[in-house]
Amino acid sequence: SSRTNSVTAIEIASGRELWRFYTDGPVRLAPVAWEDSVYFGSDDGCLYSIAAQTGKLQWKFRAVPSNRLILGNRRLTSVWPVRGGPVIENDTIYFAAGVWPFEGVFIYALDTKTGGTKWVNDRLGFIYGQHPHAAEAFGGVTPQGYLVIAENELIVPCGTAFPARLNKETGELIEFQLPKPGRSPGGWFTTAGKAARRGEAPLEKTELQFDRDVNSARHENGQNYGPDGKRGLRRQIQAGDKQLAYDKPVPGVTGTIHSLLVAANRLFVVTLEGSIYCLGPEKIEQRTYVSPLTDRAIREQAQTATSTPALISDRLAAGGYVLLAGIPDETLIDGILAHKDLQVVTLDTNSDRIDALRKAYHAKGRAASELSFLPGTLADFALPTYFAQLIIAVDPKQSGSDSCSQLVAKLYPSLRPYGGCLLVNCTEQTHARLAEEFKNLSQARISRKDGYTVFEKVGALPGSSNYTGGWSSPDELVKAPVGVLWYDDSIGNFKRAPQPQFVDGVMISHSKYWQGYPAGIRPPYKLLAPQFSDVYTGRKLDETQAKTLVAELPTLDRDQKQPSQYRPPYQKNDWSPAPPVIGERTNPLTGQSEPRAFPKSYGCDGGVDYSYLYTMRSGTAAFYDKRVESGTIHISGPRSGCTNSIVPANGLLNVPYYFQGCTCSYPLPVGLSLISLPETHEQWMVWGKSEV
Repeated sequence: SSRTNSVTAIEIASGRELWRFYTDGPVRLAPVAWEDSVYFGSDDGCLYSIAAQTGKLQWKFRAVPSNRLILGNRRLTSVWPVRGGPVIENDTIYFAAGVWPFEGVFIYALDTKTGGTKWVNDRLGFIYGQHPHAAEAFGGVTPQGYLVIAENELIVPCGTAFPARLNKETGELIEFQLPKPGRSPGGWFTTAGKAARRGEAPLEKTELQFDRDVNSARHENGQNYGPDGKRGLRRQIQAGDKQLAYDKPVPGVTGTIHSLLVAANRLFVVTLEGSIYCLGPEKIEQRTYVSPLTDRAIREQAQTATSTPALISDRLAAGGYVLLAGIPDETLIDGILAHKDLQVVTLDTNSDRIDALRKAYHAKGRAASELSFLPGTLADFALPTYFAQLIIAVDPKQSGSDSCSQLVAKLYPSLRPYGGCLLVNCTEQTHARLAEEFKNLSQARISRKDGYTVFEKVGALPGSSNYTGGWSSPDELVKAPVGVLWYDDSIGNFKRAPQPQFVDGVMISHSKYWQGYPAGIRPPYKLLAPQFSDVYTGRKLDETQAKTLVAELPTLDRDQKQPSQYRPPYQKNDWSPAPPVIGERTNPLTGQSEPRAFPKSYGCDGGVDYSYLYTMRSGTAAFYDKRVESGTIHISGPRSGCTNSIVPANGLLNVPYYFQGCTCSYPLPVGLSLISLPETHEQWMVWGKSEV
């Protein structure tokens, strides 16, 4: 369950819970069973082997190269979540970790009994080739979904892009295409012949088939339906001589059927409303179990918590992420959770106490999206920068720190600018020492209140810039190399919407009302209401949480006729925009001045010189750092806008979701922000064809 960060075993005969195993991240894909074990992956970057009868851990395999954490789909995850679902054959389990090609992806074959590595392919994140519109760029495999074994091949699904085919014995790549040249979408694939795809014959042929017209998403110019496959085939199953359809009512089942399973002479029905039904051949007294997460009485009782001290509650009104470095008194946890729009993460070295609290708060109806736990020390996890609105440190030892000084040094970078607050529980003597030691800490306002030393991160990041338009944003903090800080799809924009604005840690964007017209009709689309989100976490905000900006920024007339494209002044042709003037560079070997090598492939936006960075769509979202003559660096996976939507601002390189209205087969339809990382971070780039 991604809602509880766990896998649960339920007894078939009675429906009672047998065991529940928790991980350190969301579990988004179903487990697989082999002999007497159950296997599954988690967004924490690990694969787990659990004894099926007892729920005890047999082995745990860490599939990732470091302990770096980010916010993925609004949850704390590894940079390399296990979203390539496991599949097993002959005591070998195959799975994949990582979804961002430019961060690296890892496809594994492990021994099911020991967890030992048989092979790993970590070379499929940096493949240079064609993208939509015959553009050229770096891209790679983006494992999303369940891996499939087809005879001697391992098939790795890649979201809306083509799957990869690997030799399952060696892990070597057999076939993979980057997002399709031209405008053909990806999405649905089978390993069946035509008759089997239509449901007219059993599955015999194992050749990979692709139906280029099966995508049914609305495109701005029209809509395509697949003529080759049988509509609805994926929403039915064959059980013996019976064909069961998801869209037909099942006696005794209330709700919309999401999936059907047949096992142990029983039918299992899962509904979109969150229920699981078991139907069997014999008549017995029906038993009903209600999850604490959906029990209204339990949820309401959990909300009747004691109030939190004003020092804490005043800093919770804005919502956001709260980090508890060390487990405080449970009454404080309950008080914090009573506030709205919060996600609390608790880190502590006492794994037994964490296990007990996980169970206790599950019984109170708290989902992991409200309260989650990280067992270990601060050294065990590289927490995201700038993500926390509030951090409370009860005792340095509880988070594995030797002193309060070490605690502050580790936690302060994770505070959000514009008011993020770190509270350190310490003595007056320790406060005096901390105030002196950190008196020159950037942006820090240090005070003492209610037994806590208070570190408040005030104002903007030094060297960062706001962006309200004008096609220039000299943000000194955004420089190569970069890595993902967060990604999410909560806020989407039409591909030719106006540029986003970035003001004091908030992104403001206006999408367009492009779906209110018949297919193929393209009048000047009107603007939709503004959308607000946190630059540092991607968290969606309402107008009350951005009320200062709402009051200060000019209100756009949504009925005013809008241009079809948004371009800088030097781009005179909206549909074939000119690239920016690229200037000259100093050759690092000769010291001579020469024209800058600026490889740029196809992209609707032409490219923009923001001062220190050029940003552009060059096959994928891309940028060039003039300060280090970085070459073109591709942010492979998402689609940036036809409007230039790759903006350095507020200390980050921001790539919001500008995918709506397009069905090109980019595999990651999300928005993201990237942060500068040390020079040791691996980053591939393109230098062009000129001599060095």
